[in-house]
Amino acid sequence: MRNTTLTIMAALLLALPASASADYCMGATRTTQIERATADVAVVADRSVGPIAIGMTRREVSAAAGRPTRMRAGWRWRISGMPVTVQFGRYGRAYSIVADSRRLTVGGVALRAGADAVQPLLTGAVRGECLGQDVTLSVSNAARPRLTSVTFPVQERWLPRVTIHSRETA
Repeated sequence: MRNTTLTIMAALLLALPASASADYCMGATRTTQIERATADVAVVADRSVGPIAIGMTRREVSAAAGRPTRMRAGWRWRISGMPVTVQFGRYGRAYSIVADSRRLTVGGVALRAGADAVQPLLTGAVRGECLGQDVTLSVSNAARPRLTSVTFPVQERWLPRVTIHSRETA
């Protein structure tokens, strides 16, 4: 029985299209293809996506962004129609914010403009390409243990992803 299950799983994995492959730069499978945002949402590196900031409590986020939906990996709010996933640490403070949208902006420049346009606006950004696929800009803050990464997919059907992660509130 176990060998049959493994054989079936292997066959299913081989049958997946190349677009379903893991995003090795972010360590997660991309699931967002449909743009749902209705307005631009500002990103502040190391701090926030729209009104949701690192270090906020669930109650503070709800006051700023409305009622959430419980997800397997955190809580999800909608900001201008765009889903934003937030994880909370043991002290009840947000330590991870993830958003996928072409309507995200950094310094007034939309992510849809591409990595070359956004990189100068992220002070200290390090550019990395993952297996010749996505381009990721990473900014780490030495004063606070935080990491901001912006991933620009090569394939147009995938949305850019912003991840802000803090170890101080996890």
